[in-house]
Amino acid sequence: MDNLIKAIEIEKQLRAEHKFFYGTFIPKINELGFKTIDEYLKLKKDYLFKCWNPKIFRFDASILSEEISKAISNNQESIFIGQGEGVYAFHGDDYIDYDLCNELDVKIVELGYKGGTIIGSNKDLQMLIIFPKIMMMDEATITNKFIETITKYVPNTTFEKNDILVNNKKVAGTTWREFNDISVWTIQVSFADYSEYIEKICNKPTIKEPFYIDNNLLTRDILEQEILAWLIKEETNE
Repeated sequence: MDNLIKAIEIEKQLRAEHKFFYGTFIPKINELGFKTIDEYLKLKKDYLFKCWNPKIFRFDASILSEEISKAISNNQESIFIGQGEGVYAFHGDDYIDYDLCNELDVKIVELGYKGGTIIGSNKDLQMLIIFPKIMMMDEATITNKFIETITKYVPNTTFEKNDILVNNKKVAGTTWREFNDISVWTIQVSFADYSEYIEKICNKPTIKEPFYIDNNLLTRDILEQEILAWLIKEETNE
């Protein structure tokens, strides 16, 4: 374990100095007892995930983008969970009618991702996770955990192009972005029907029919609890 920690520190230092190259790094980890780079990478990923201790933020979705920007700027390892009253429009880079949203009393949350608008409220699970890149936590690992958890309760759950589907209808959408030394993964899982809002606000025709998870099968709170139990040992941060 000591040699693994030493190897991780060497990698961190080389990356911080912009001097990291596998050609020079591999001999260093060979000296520490690692036979291959794949062996080191697997052990590193498992160790860093086990030791990961993010700060959990629960914020009204209306100020979510502001707090996320702060965390990204500070490289703060974090889990953001949206909450607050009312209906929200999580806005990417597609056109949105601000006046119409105001008329419908829908609060716009600017998240700046590539894609269309997502409608949600505190009935749904909105989660954003900020990892250091060195953890090598990839999009597929996190998404698959959500799919695995939902599938335990909800039949006919599948995944297609960043979306989780139930009976071929979209119940969740995910995004993945990278900023310097961190990776940011986001999901919105719907537990309520927003078809009327979507029809009025979203200017593009929906490729996948929007739907939601039946609370009689799985609730928002249970999904959140199971995902947090996987991500961290216990929720001790406020």
